[in-house]
Amino acid sequence: MLRAHRPIRRLLALSLVTGVLGGCDGNKAGGENEAKVADSNDEAEKAEAKGETAKPVLARAEPQFDPEQDKALRKQMCDSFTADMVAEHFGVAAADLKQVSIMGCTYAWNDDVTTLEVSVMMPRVHDSLDDAKRWYENATKSKTKEELDAEFEKFEEQLQKSDKLDTKVKKDTAKGLGNLAKSATPDAGVSYEDVAGVGSQARASSADGALWIRAGNLTFQLRAYEGPVKPKVPLDTKNPMAMAKAQIASDKKWVSETVEARRAAAKKIAPDIVAALIETAS
Repeated sequence: MLRAHRPIRRLLALSLVTGVLGGCDGNKAGGENEAKVADSNDEAEKAEAKGETAKPVLARAEPQFDPEQDKALRKQMCDSFTADMVAEHFGVAAADLKQVSIMGCTYAWNDDVTTLEVSVMMPRVHDSLDDAKRWYENATKSKTKEELDAEFEKFEEQLQKSDKLDTKVKKDTAKGLGNLAKSATPDAGVSYEDVAGVGSQARASSADGALWIRAGNLTFQLRAYEGPVKPKVPLDTKNPMAMAKAQIASDKKWVSETVEARRAAAKKIAPDIVAALIETAS
């Protein structure tokens, strides 16, 4: 079997987190939120002028994480996001959950009928609050399928120039994986919907129900699903690339059909995960 070199692994990882290439119009969402605060302040001033008492507008303090702890937080994510938290929300014994620490922390369980998977992915401590806000707005901008495909193609061009792909076999393998990754992009593109009450900001992906969360200068992605197991495609050992393509198409359809369940599952556990992470910063 051909060993996956780092650039190829990076492409595979990118195909698993297609949402990073899409998002909602972050500037618009941010502007709407600022307008709401401004309206609330105006109402308070008007009430004060009339001698009335208005509900106070309280500014919630943004949590601050130490940027020097960025790598440590990624490596130790399962210390903050625990199996007990998943067990409490989804009714599966903590001891029965399988833990995987890749690009964050994932807990999974399944039987022949039902599957459960909850993941905190791509946690990142930004150098400042402003950096985190800018990154978040860019990461959650709406994009069409054509725009997503163009970004994959640009990434593939850069990958092909990597000195790690020093043989034709490696280059062809990377190109094939790139085509597979591109086929996984949502036909309708990606947009995001604001989710209230989670961290400093939270938005749900229209493509897969994942929550993109910002808590102060920390950003991460939360994916969750509890429901029927993923459909499998027939085994085809003679044509593994065709089998992989068929599986991606099947997965794409399955995720599309379960978006609402994924969003609900993520929203159910999100506040506790944010609270646990903030506790590590205090």
